[in-house]
Amino acid sequence: MKLCPPLNHAQNSDWSKQYSVAYLVGILPAVLLLTYLTLSFNSPQDVAVYYKELRTIHTTTTKIMKFISDYGNMMFYSFYIYFFYLGIKTKDKRLWSITLYYIFFQIVIGVLLVHFLKISIGRPRPNIEGSFMPFSFNSYYHSAVSGHVTEISGSALTLSMIYRNMFYSFIFGLCIATMAYSRIYLGQHHISDTWAGLFFGSLSAVLIVLFWNKRSLKNG
Repeated sequence: MKLCPPLNHAQNSDWSKQYSVAYLVGILPAVLLLTYLTLSFNSPQDVAVYYKELRTIHTTTTKIMKFISDYGNMMFYSFYIYFFYLGIKTKDKRLWSITLYYIFFQIVIGVLLVHFLKISIGRPRPNIEGSFMPFSFNSYYHSAVSGHVTEISGSALTLSMIYRNMFYSFIFGLCIATMAYSRIYLGQHHISDTWAGLFFGSLSAVLIVLFWNKRSLKNG
């Protein structure tokens, strides 16, 4: 797997189309999954009850979902560590700068903004009784927005747009969908929370690639 360089000036008029296709392929699996789940249940309560029972019956699947939820995001760190290492080694600013943009926007959106929303909204997680509790520091009321889905969406969609390979984009998309499903399955988030995570993660990815591509073209 080779890092695809940013488009040069001669191709600049077509860059948005190429990035857009890679982005759409990358986000498609999660959109299809979440749409299906949204249409399959009548209420968030139905979702919570269904997966609570499922977790009890299918203990092995529950362990797998727990593993994905706990470690799924970590596998993407290796890409950005590699980009940074290779960029420093080869003195290629295009490579190491993508890691810096990634860290910046993932912190601003995936950590600061999302956690501000979690605390300020105060939505109870599935199977937690009670109403919204805004500005609570109790993690039981930090359901909205899904930080896991935000993070993996930002990581995976950025890679989709960098590589602009449809097969890779689809694989990255499956990773996003699997993480989203694991959070719903484990009763950590409502379906709408994962939709929100997908949105904010997508925003992070678009900003990362937009600034990276602009800077790379400027530097030739």
